[in-house]
Amino acid sequence: MSRNMVFSFVIASVSLAWLLTLILPVIAPPSSLPVHYEQTQAQQHAAWISMLFGYGHLTTWRVMLKKLSP
Repeated sequence: MSRNMVFSFVIASVSLAWLLTLILPVIAPPSSLPVHYEQTQAQQHAAWISMLFGYGHLTTWRVMLKKLSP
């Protein structure tokens, strides 16, 4: 893979994360959720989402590094 592809992947990842931070509060604003939900399940969901994103990024970088190595 070329450096342009790596650069475009980084830009796409950052753009996606930025868009999610803009869209998620509109879909489910914190004020519309019950207090109990905010404190427990919202934190669990955020942890699962961050774990999935982290795993996806690690897997993608691992595959890209394997393809870049001779």
